[in-house]
Amino acid sequence: MAKVVRGGPRVTKKHLARAERDRILRRWVLGTSALIAALVLGLLAYGWAEQTLINPGRAVAEVNGEAISARYLKARSELAKESLLAQASQIQDLITAFGDQAAFASSLQQQLEQIASLLQDEASLQRSVLDSLVEETLIRQEANRRGIVVSEEEVTEAIEAAFGFYPNGTPTPLPTSTPRATATPAPTLTPTAGPSPTVTPTTAPSATPTAGPSPTPQPTPTPYTRDAYQADLSEFLTRLQATNVSEADFRSQYEAQLYRSRLDEAMKAEVTREQEQVNARHILVAEEAVAQDILEQATSGSKTWEELASVLSLDTSNKDQGGDLGWFGRGAMVQPFEEAAFAAEVGEIVGPVQTDFGWHVIQVLGHELRSLDDAAFESARQSALPRWLNDARTGEGVVIPDNWQQYMPTS
Repeated sequence: MAKVVRGGPRVTKKHLARAERDRILRRWVLGTSALIAALVLGLLAYGWAEQTLINPGRAVAEVNGEAISARYLKARSELAKESLLAQASQIQDLITAFGDQAAFASSLQQQLEQIASLLQDEASLQRSVLDSLVEETLIRQEANRRGIVVSEEEVTEAIEAAFGFYPNGTPTPLPTSTPRATATPAPTLTPTAGPSPTVTPTTAPSATPTAGPSPTPQPTPTPYTRDAYQADLSEFLTRLQATNVSEADFRSQYEAQLYRSRLDEAMKAEVTREQEQVNARHILVAEEAVAQDILEQATSGSKTWEELASVLSLDTSNKDQGGDLGWFGRGAMVQPFEEAAFAAEVGEIVGPVQTDFGWHVIQVLGHELRSLDDAAFESARQSALPRWLNDARTGEGVVIPDNWQQYMPTS
């Protein structure tokens, strides 16, 4: 009779060891997979946080210790785009209206192409806006240092005027026979007065009565009320919010315009009729070695200044007059040239001095306080703020990192 074997196969130590190894392997695989998944999710989360939370708060520039954030630059760049689009729309309207004037239309078409080029090159647009923000910050800091402060009420009034809403009365005569259209604010890269003002027409004058049918009544213009203005402003701000531009961002550009205007007025008032000026002449060449040779010949007297200028100078406007530049004040010449000329003694020959034009050898013929005529005085007044800005921007207080663009939000 055959022997019956009861139960399953006999489990040996070898089987148990193999089962334990398989269990450990499965746990290791699952643990490793979970760790890799966690790392991937962590990297994705960090990338999202860096792009949306960290980078926007980073500084793309510092102005005397005050940071300009990537988020703010992005918002102001969006406002600049709004401005460019509004300008393009206005230019297109002019092209339609004056299409029969070829030369005028051609000029307008070139402006349209320039705007299109700016809109397509976002990096260049952002750099242009960043430069404007640096200037705005410098101006506000200097204005505050002088005790100049712009209030929130003044900013509100500027925005109301930009929309064509004048609660205290229109400051200028209103045009006639033009229906009022809702204005679209269009802030620009270079600060302007803001959006095109809303036009409120007057009724057309009635004709002299004649026999016949009664004349058609002229329409009564609809007043631009505060409610209408608030509705227009709210609609505009809602549209801006879709591009992550806040009301504070929108208001900041009008505040900057007011600060610029106030500081400009203050600096113009400081310009006096008497100005330190230098009378100088120069010889301009393309290479430093040539300029050094000219300096040596001029100082040794081996050749006259007039001979050297007429033969070697690249400045054709005055080379035949010995390179004579006449009298000039500060701000009239590029900075390296100005610094060298104002630092030299009368009769001294200095150089070589490098500028964007080339290499200069300079001789100072006079240095004194001189009274300005009306044209020169007005020119000095107009250049006061730009000259100050140029000096301030090139100072050590302005820092723009080379990698600032990597912090810019992509949406």
